[in-house]
Amino acid sequence: PKPVTRQISSLKELVELYLLSLTCSPIEARDRKLFLAGTLPYLAIPSNMIDIKYSHIKKLQQQISRLPKRNIEVYRQMPIQQLVKASPIEAHRISTATCNKYVKWIKSLFVFAINEGLLENNPADHIKALPLVTVAKQQRLPLTLEEYRMVRESLTNDSQLMADVLYLSGMRRSEVYKCVIHKIDGILCFDLRQPTDKLKTQASYRVIPVHSLLISRISELNLDLVRKKLISNQLKESMVKAQLEDINRKSLYSLRHSFGTELIANRIDSTIVSELMGHRVTSITMNRYVQGYPGPFKNLCQSGKITNTKGE
Repeated sequence: PKPVTRQISSLKELVELYLLSLTCSPIEARDRKLFLAGTLPYLAIPSNMIDIKYSHIKKLQQQISRLPKRNIEVYRQMPIQQLVKASPIEAHRISTATCNKYVKWIKSLFVFAINEGLLENNPADHIKALPLVTVAKQQRLPLTLEEYRMVRESLTNDSQLMADVLYLSGMRRSEVYKCVIHKIDGILCFDLRQPTDKLKTQASYRVIPVHSLLISRISELNLDLVRKKLISNQLKESMVKAQLEDINRKSLYSLRHSFGTELIANRIDSTIVSELMGHRVTSITMNRYVQGYPGPFKNLCQSGKITNTKGE
């Protein structure tokens, strides 16, 4: 760290300098800017960075954990000044993982301040991440084929195609615009081996054959729908319109669950399903996507004795 020079004192100026120093991907830089420059100034934190103490960051963490999700209709267009004062029900609050991510960015902001000689101590240094608790009601549910058809009906043509890609490939939303679509040994594939940006895990670097139902339409894919998260909002609205059960446990990510669940239900080898979904081990796939199936069936899948619907 450089000697403390205190050339600046306002939190706003610190955020501006920090954002200019970022070397992460453009998408992550955008997300950090949205939170640090767009939301943080309206939260309960002193505007003078020298006045910020551990107690402020601790209260800030609690406030962040109660922020509502932007993809909920009532909060989507709400001004940020009102959003930070909202009192959403627990199901409408941001996830613990998202809260921890925001706090991590705040800690990074103060590390930057220390390294640049703007602060002597990091007030966020001893803030611990909130424990991640997986509760059954919070786990995502897959859409059944009938539910997917109902939801798909009210989507625009562009959104229908994007939803089909997610439903028939099992890719995460961000992977769609990071992959390269080309032929490998004569087979059209979503190639994630050399993506345009970093993927979630090492196992995510993979190849997924393009489903036959997508081949003739794949050139029409509108990537802005996933880059700008438009498809997430549109799909959620369609789910509400279709009056799906357990709607709080269903979202765009449910399409990935549907992909894995349908393959397992059709007795595809679990190692193949895991590879297609980018899971490091089959236990991740089986524990997450075989819920609701009888124990003996799950055991057969895990043993590798079932490979297809004919048992071959």
